[in-house]
Amino acid sequence: MPSRRFLPMILLLGILLIPMICRAEKPPPPPMPPESLDMNLTTFSELAAAMSTVEYIPGKPGLLVYGTGRGFVYLYKVYGSRMKPVAETNLWKGIKSVTLVDMDQDGAPEVVVLTKEAMLYVLDREDLTIIWSTEESYFEGISCFTVADMEDDGQNEIIILADNHLFVFDIGSGYERWKSLVERKATHIVAGDVDGDGMKELVLSDGTVLGPRLYEEEWIWDQSFGHRMILLDMDNDGILEVVSLDGGGNLQIVDVDERARQWK
Repeated sequence: MPSRRFLPMILLLGILLIPMICRAEKPPPPPMPPESLDMNLTTFSELAAAMSTVEYIPGKPGLLVYGTGRGFVYLYKVYGSRMKPVAETNLWKGIKSVTLVDMDQDGAPEVVVLTKEAMLYVLDREDLTIIWSTEESYFEGISCFTVADMEDDGQNEIIILADNHLFVFDIGSGYERWKSLVERKATHIVAGDVDGDGMKELVLSDGTVLGPRLYEEEWIWDQSFGHRMILLDMDNDGILEVVSLDGGGNLQIVDVDERARQWK
């Protein structure tokens, strides 16, 4: 035990060192990219397609958002080849993906961020303030999510596959509307009318198609839909097909209405 005569000196050193320790725990943000780059609209689109932490929506102006492994999110407006910084924020959690989605259906997108610590944030498109987020440590891991108006009431829901269960959240209130009792395992999820009944279904990459509202099983394919799924009307019959890459990286088209693979 130190002598009492050294205690005042130890306390003084502690007081002097506390600000230094606090500053050390908050690393400076990474350097901002230059405001002017020799990039065209195609370059921005290619970046967004190749990187899950970059998202770009063309327009006048366009919007570019990207996240970093240190938790920073940056938002830019794009004028031709120039980027004008709009806002930045630090979520203090490594960013896994960013997307631009019109959450409240007002014609303009919000910034949706998924972190490596299994938290989902909806950020304001003007200043990146938090509009909504999942609770801290509520999920151990988020596999995938999508945003859709599943009830056709003009209000989007966030559908999250986390900890092997599906969760449906109301965006406006943040209320958890529904949680699946059955465990689900998928890497991707999309929503759309894939059987021509006029209502959206949930399509999971493991081959499961769930109905709207009650999320009952409408069809379970004996194969996986694969990954990187999108829904497109490939045969112009007014019904969306599942277009994806199978486990071998081959393009395939599955007609849910016909319960069969249309093309591979």
